[in-house]
This record gives sequence, structure tokens and C-alpha cells, in this order.
Amino acid sequence: MSGVDGEPLAFSPDGRTIVTDAGQAVDVASGAVRDFAGRGAQQFARVSFSGDGRLMAASDTDGGVALWDRGLRRRVGYLGLDVAFAPGVYGRPEGSLVQLSPDGGTLAVTALGGGSVQWWDTTALRRLGDPLPLWGGVSDMSFTAGTKRFLITGSDQDSWSSDPLRIRVPVLLEQVSTDPERIAEEICAQIGRGLTREEWGTHIPNRSFVRVCP
Repeated sequence: MSGVDGEPLAFSPDGRTIVTDAGQAVDVASGAVRDFAGRGAQQFARVSFSGDGRLMAASDTDGGVALWDRGLRRRVGYLGLDVAFAPGVYGRPEGSLVQLSPDGGTLAVTALGGGSVQWWDTTALRRLGDPLPLWGGVSDMSFTAGTKRFLITGSDQDSWSSDPLRIRVPVLLEQVSTDPERIAEEICAQIGRGLTREEWGTHIPNRSFVRVCP
């Protein structure tokens, strides 16, 4: 296709647009090619769309993740992570894996080398809690729409196949609940009690006290 640079990374959810690693949006029907405005010299490494196509996240070769609007014409946020890029095989960049939730409100990003996953609020552009450490490299991750779980697959030290070529077999590394009520239940079950008013005031000083655990 004339004017297209780089390799295709992903289709938009409606199947009308292809995003390339050179930072181009290609209209499937017409073949029209458009560069992402304000991208600069950054090369896209990994791409993820929200379920409705409202938002796109792309890890880049400058060590961050950019968020783009529905029309892929305006960059609406940028996370300078300094962990999103590493030189890849044959010089091809291998950036962080990125995965948007179905509603686009949450973004999951792997650290350099896939040793942890960090969640971000895409509206406030702030981290949600601490990174989740993982024993092994992450090969894929996804939000499940119905069960409100976040699945992380990859390989660990015990996931070698019996094949003489020693191929790593993907395994489920972690399942994380994305349901706030379920998360609260799991935490309460683990610690056996809720926070006292004094503990709440120390750790959550900007919120009114709520009795979370029964």
C-alpha cells in the first residue's frame, strides 16, 4: 500500500483502521495514510484499544505510553514511564505490553522485561496502587468483561515444554479481580478486620471514614 511505513500492529475495534509501528493510521477502505499528530520521532511498540474504540494506548520508543482519542488525531495523555522500551531482536523495539480496560478507564502496563504490571487511571493519569510483581515474563494480558478479572499469561521457570528445543509454554501467571466489592471482600478475609478510625486517618486522610469490613 503506497505511503505506508513500518509494520501493522493492530486493527481498530471497528476494523476500519490499521495502526502501524511507524505511527501511522491507515484507512482500510480507501488506503489513505495519516501520521499521528504530535508523535514526533517516536515509534510505536505495542498498541491497545478500549472496547468502544474511544481510546488507544501505545507504548513508544521514548520510554512512555501515549493515549489517543477516538479519531486517533489528538494525544490526550502521556505517561513518561522510563520503563516502556528496550532494544529488541534484530533492532526492532520491544516496548511494554499495554492493555486498556473495555471502558477505557484503566490501563495496564508491564515494566521493562515484563517483571511487573502497573495499573493507571486514564482520566487522572495517575497510578492505581503499587506494581504487581510477577515471577516470570509476561506474554499477554487481558481484562475479562463478564467475570471482572484481569488475566496475565507468560512463562516462569517451571513452564518449559518437554520438547528438545526447550520451548517455553505460556501459563497463567496471575488472576486479579477488578471488582471493587470483591477486592474489599478478599482483603477483609485476609486481614480479618477493617481499619480503625485512627488507621484510616493515617493512611486515607483525604476521605471520610467508611467501615469496609463487617
